[in-house]
Amino acid sequence: MIRTPSHRSLRWRLLAGMLVTVMVAWLILLIWYQRDQTRERTGDWDLSLERAGQIALRTLPQGLEAIALPRGYQLATQAVPHDNEAELVLQVYSLVNGRLLLRSPKAPAEPLTTSGQDGFATSMAGGEEWRTYTISDEDGRIQVQVGKALQDLKQELHHKMGNALIFMAALFFPLAAVAWAVTYTTFRPVLRLSTLLRRRHPLDLDPLATQDLPDEIKPLVESFNQQLARVEAAVENERRFLQDAAHELRTPLAVLSLQADNALRSQDIDEVHHSVRQIHQATQRSARISEQLLDMAILESTGLQEAAARIDLGAVARAVVQDYRQRAQARDQNLTEDIESCFVHGHVDSLGILLRNLLDNATRYSGHGSNIRIACRSQDADGSVRLSVQDDGPGVPKEYRERILDRFFRMPEAQGHGSGIGLSLVERIARLHDASIEIGASPDERGLRITLRFPAAP
Repeated sequence: MIRTPSHRSLRWRLLAGMLVTVMVAWLILLIWYQRDQTRERTGDWDLSLERAGQIALRTLPQGLEAIALPRGYQLATQAVPHDNEAELVLQVYSLVNGRLLLRSPKAPAEPLTTSGQDGFATSMAGGEEWRTYTISDEDGRIQVQVGKALQDLKQELHHKMGNALIFMAALFFPLAAVAWAVTYTTFRPVLRLSTLLRRRHPLDLDPLATQDLPDEIKPLVESFNQQLARVEAAVENERRFLQDAAHELRTPLAVLSLQADNALRSQDIDEVHHSVRQIHQATQRSARISEQLLDMAILESTGLQEAAARIDLGAVARAVVQDYRQRAQARDQNLTEDIESCFVHGHVDSLGILLRNLLDNATRYSGHGSNIRIACRSQDADGSVRLSVQDDGPGVPKEYRERILDRFFRMPEAQGHGSGIGLSLVERIARLHDASIEIGASPDERGLRITLRFPAAP
């Protein structure tokens, strides 16, 4: 079913604009025609009088002024003009004695103009207003006056313009139909696209077809397809987040349930304390997993859509180190820092997540009594900013160093209660900041060192 376009419809606006333009053009044409007809000396009215006067003067017989016609000579009756045509009248005078020699049947008895000067004039004669043209021969013997009644001229003009208006009105409706058909055909692919969108399933995020679309509409649909792709990625991230959360929280929640049942059934205080400790550890792991999963979901759904700012990475590192110092002391770990102000373009919250996960990984897996060192310095050679975290713990075998950045990967027989999410978050944030990651051992070939190189901000 074809719907009537509203006033906000592009199709309606285009159709209305075309028709209004045509009507304005016709109005201008009518005004130009009216002025062209009535313009003095160069208009059609005056040009027709001038031509008639010149022809009459050239066709008069020689010696007409000498003929003694007391009442003047009337020309033979002319053919009856059409009702819509102004009738031209003629008078011929002798300039020798001012006598009327000739006049057409409907010409007034008195002169059309009394000035006696050649040229155009508007005058009163016989109770009517006339537009006249006067011309004399070069010897000054004969003068011809031709004229048309102004009332007849106006009626003729009104008749012609009325016919033009009738023609334009008759032409307007076919023109409107053609314009409507053109606009409807032009926008039909858009209408078909809107129909397909209305019939789509709410979760159908496949891109829209762009073939057969007008060039002006295609960029809009392509932008919409890009938005659909972003929405699909966000939906996929949400789905993956739910799957990851269900997968990772299943084990600690099962431990919580089992240990809680053991504590409720046991009568031995030592077994109850053991179950409570297990519950505490499972709760801490669940909280850590939830925090990391939420961080990952935020990063994957928004990325760095907020405008990147010039950030002092050294200041962020010092703040994170301060937060982790007490945790390191609780594990008898020695946390040292070599941090200077280093500026990068980035997102302060995501860089904070990156640093927290690096330090959390070091404190969690390097063991009690280990040494952890974080450094943040500018590299003058290549103009980059180097951030590194190293420890002297058991380290990571070479065959696993690349895989520890994969989500949920944990080395066989790994110590600690990690989830395999932290370093994958580090890799994701580093990629968003155009930073490279190097994984290796400490200078003394002990432990693990993770180094990131960020482009420096000017």
